Amino acid sequence: MRVSILAFFSALFLLACGNQKTPSAFDPSSVKPAIIKLQNKWREGAQKKDLAIISSIYAPDAHYVADGRDTRHGLKAIVELWTEDLKNIKDVRLNMQSLEGTKDILYETGTGYSLVVNQTDKLKVDTFHFKYVNVWRLQNDGNYKCVIDTYNDLPAR
Repeated sequence: MRVSILAFFSALFLLACGNQKTPSAFDPSSVKPAIIKLQNKWREGAQKKDLAIISSIYAPDAHYVADGRDTRHGLKAIVELWTEDLKNIKDVRLNMQSLEGTKDILYETGTGYSLVVNQTDKLKVDTFHFKYVNVWRLQNDGNYKCVIDTYNDLPAR
């Protein structure tokens, strides 16, 4: 009797497992346009010197880890940093090289540059090249927000 009950439940288990549809793997390229849209929004915020646009990209608990600078944690601290930096930034361009991860967490790598007005000579604009990693987290509203923003300087070209 025990063998037949065990066999019965084993058969039920196998049937139940066999009828389960395997969830399709998440393809990060499916959300690449949304991340590129956020990059363009970032650029717009820098060009317009609009902190509301910049702050809308970050999650409230985001981390900003810039090369040679103190790490910032939280939206308020990040916006304080951008308040100062936007005074001298003319433009920012990001060039995504990879986008990987899950639907909930995406890892973006790339290179970029920003045009920065030299503080001592307001007529001179310097180009600042960097490599970056952005980590994006899916929010409850279905949009992505940056939770980790980090970059390193690239040698002058």
